[in-house]
Amino acid sequence: MIKEQIKQALPEDLAAHIVVYKTLGINKELAVNCMIELANRKKLGSDFDYEKFIDEEVNKIPKINVQDSESKVLFQGFNLIKNFIK
Repeated sequence: MIKEQIKQALPEDLAAHIVVYKTLGINKELAVNCMIELANRKKLGSDFDYEKFIDEEVNKIPKINVQDSESKVLFQGFNLIKNFIK
């Protein structure tokens, strides 16, 4: 998403990119730009509570217990994919 698209995006869409970064650790630069846009909108009077939205959505994601051997393998595989995407 380029900066012009970020400026025109719905606030829920911007916040969703932050949720993706917080839960999966991918697209950091996009998440930062989305957060900047949301903060700017808040300064201009937006009433969208993006902090609450982000917290609620992140809390919906099940936490991985890396002590469990199956979860550990899954987590390691995900880290490989995440590093490949960077």
